[in-house]
Amino acid sequence: MKKQVISLDGVWTLRGEDAAGAPLSLSVPVPGYVHPALEEAGVIPPMYWRDNAKKCQWIEEKTWEFSRTFDIPEGIDAREAVLSFGGVDTYAEYTLNGMPLGRSDDMFLPARFAVGHLLREKGNDLRVVIRPWRDFISPDLPPVRMAFSSYERGYIRRTQCTFFWDWVERFVSAGVWQSVSLILPAPAAIADLSVSTKSILSDFASLALVLETEGAKGKACRFALSVADPDGKTVWSEEGRVFHDRIDLQADIKSPALWWPHGYGEQPLYTLTASLFGEDGSLYEEKSLRFGIRTVQFLFPKDEKGSAEEKRSEWTETFRRRPAPERTGEGMILVVNGVRVYATGGNWVPPTPFPGHADREIYENLVRLAAEGNCNFLRVWGGGIYETDYFYELCDKYGVMVSQDLIMSCGDYPYEDSQFRARVAAEMRYAMRRLRSHPSLVFWSGNNENCSDFDWDDPAVKTNAITEEVFLPIARELDPARVFRFGSPYGGKGNNDFIIGDNHVSWWWTGAEKMTPVNFNCVARFVTESPLEGYSLPSTLRKFLTEEDIANPTGEVFEYHIKNNDYFTEVLKWPSVHGRLMKNAAVMLGEWQNEEERLYRSAYVQYEWARFTVEAARRAKWYNAALQYWMYNDCWPAVGYAIVDFYGKPKAGWYASRRAFGPVVGSVTQEESGDLAFYVLNDGRKAHDLTYRIRVADMETGELFLLGEGAVPCPAGENRILYFRYPTVGGELGRLIEKGSAILFYELEENGKMLDRARWYPRWLGDVTCAKAKLSYEVDKAACTVTVRCEEGVALGVALDGDAIFEDGFLDLLAGESACISYRPLAPDPAIKLYAYNGEI
Repeated sequence: MKKQVISLDGVWTLRGEDAAGAPLSLSVPVPGYVHPALEEAGVIPPMYWRDNAKKCQWIEEKTWEFSRTFDIPEGIDAREAVLSFGGVDTYAEYTLNGMPLGRSDDMFLPARFAVGHLLREKGNDLRVVIRPWRDFISPDLPPVRMAFSSYERGYIRRTQCTFFWDWVERFVSAGVWQSVSLILPAPAAIADLSVSTKSILSDFASLALVLETEGAKGKACRFALSVADPDGKTVWSEEGRVFHDRIDLQADIKSPALWWPHGYGEQPLYTLTASLFGEDGSLYEEKSLRFGIRTVQFLFPKDEKGSAEEKRSEWTETFRRRPAPERTGEGMILVVNGVRVYATGGNWVPPTPFPGHADREIYENLVRLAAEGNCNFLRVWGGGIYETDYFYELCDKYGVMVSQDLIMSCGDYPYEDSQFRARVAAEMRYAMRRLRSHPSLVFWSGNNENCSDFDWDDPAVKTNAITEEVFLPIARELDPARVFRFGSPYGGKGNNDFIIGDNHVSWWWTGAEKMTPVNFNCVARFVTESPLEGYSLPSTLRKFLTEEDIANPTGEVFEYHIKNNDYFTEVLKWPSVHGRLMKNAAVMLGEWQNEEERLYRSAYVQYEWARFTVEAARRAKWYNAALQYWMYNDCWPAVGYAIVDFYGKPKAGWYASRRAFGPVVGSVTQEESGDLAFYVLNDGRKAHDLTYRIRVADMETGELFLLGEGAVPCPAGENRILYFRYPTVGGELGRLIEKGSAILFYELEENGKMLDRARWYPRWLGDVTCAKAKLSYEVDKAACTVTVRCEEGVALGVALDGDAIFEDGFLDLLAGESACISYRPLAPDPAIKLYAYNGEI
């Protein structure tokens, strides 16, 4: 008998009570959560509108029951049936036909129960009762230090950020968040199937295949394994008797098509298929998975005496007003298929507070936008979830590399508690088995920011102890080919060191009023969190705020959607999160004169900050080898950090990443001598023959003056400084700088096609006197394009807003230039509005 799986997903009944204690009974989808179901039924108001989430906090205090009835299909032998729950959040009790099955207390682990003896042909009554966490977590438990004072989350194995974070409201829900199925097993089963790349030689790739079985040994079962190439042609196969529960094989693939990160090559995917047969040749089970052939490793080169890296480390510590380093700096460089890869991207958080409620279109849009925005690396942050199979499949498809944190974040967890250790060990085993064959997954990390503020090799630290005693042995057993790092950040002084390891840092919090663009040149080695902020443009704000809310940025409702970290304001005495955003926008872009300018500049500041940050980091390659924004996406409608908002629309930071993370980019920086240096930055594997042109604009008059032009070679994967320095004193540039109206444009072209346009001004854009540029635009609804034209002057930061995803934005147009920008509508006939830093329409 072949294994059969009967889905029990679909419409279930949710029972509970409302805030006043009145009984509720609703039809709800499974997979699904209580909060969205109650909103759909009108029991709670729209959760994300204004401050309505405050009115939904009672939900976590209630008990909720999900139930359904089902029949056994005619002719099915269900005596050995197993009921499988992919994941339930969180404290659940299960019954079938009135009989208890068991309990679960970890949303990240499946629950399975043998139910054959309880089943009947018709009308099976299945119930899942989810009780509130207060029934299980006593205030008398040993206190654990948790960020944002939510001590309970240290003991509860569910999405950590939805207990409240400094960018998302509290949404402690209940739900059957993964699929439910009735499994009718065969006499033997495939327990696990995995593949990894051992090595790649000149014309062969060597793969390690692992097939694990249950109940097959000693029953004369046979197996068959095959590998099909991206075109579906079988390129390797093997079959034989099952003598052991685990079968290890090597498959050598001739002329392999290699999987590459986005921007470095294609993403061909092979298919591994395993079949298990009984003694009579009947098929018991078949399982397949898609994989890519690639190798991944890290280089950790130490700074050599007298090297440029050592000098940069010394300069970095001096600039940060630290004593001369007593340690040797050490790089961290990702290598894929033997090629160093500069990692660009951001931090991924759950795209909704209710993970099972996120449909496939949301995931598809977000991962696709990462690739379109030239982000090749997403870090799955440790306050969220072990991401879904579909997320990883999309990252495989689009060439987006992933690091996955174990789900622990910003806290002192009860590491020495045996039950806690057992739970997180089981989670890690389950996640590694589920995800280890994905080519996009490049390394694991033990936690988010639990290692900070102590030295990485301190044996007294509890985080290090659980890693050494629990996590590392599991990683070595289940995924030995992948790097496992103790945490993020990790390495060097206080586990957040500029000159060693990976780093969570941003000059954003220093404040633009205290710094100059030189600060951006002080970069760390492998930046896995680089915070920056910015509003969405008004069409998004209006989805969750009234016009009155938007007009009152310091009001309670507006602040409710940007949150704050009290540690910043009360301990460090910094401005609030929103206060820093508004201050940086005003300093960098100039004080606004009206409401429209405030909204635009509070969005545009994210573009300018990202541009400075990325260009400086790329100029320092390979001293710096990664930059990931905090954060890539959002978990609810927020105003601040993400570069793609909750509704899946790119913000200004995404457009900056699309440009500044591009394969070939120009960059201008001012050296200590005062002269300007011009860079060509090539992260791709392809060389280019480029021409450059350098012009300065008088932003008061719109006049352009040519400063230089010529040819420049652009070797693959290298930075190149033009042997061309331009003084900022004297000449046309010096005159306009002194006048206060200079913006320099540095353009790179190949065969007459513009590849990039970089710009430079002396300090902040707000210090430059800019006249209004005259703009016009035309929308072609049939073609889904907008053509924008600069009629007069020089227009900066030209952006489109509306219920659509625009392919480009916040671009600069010189007099007479036009741009045709395509868009994907998110609503029928979206109204589109044009914005610009200095535009007049």
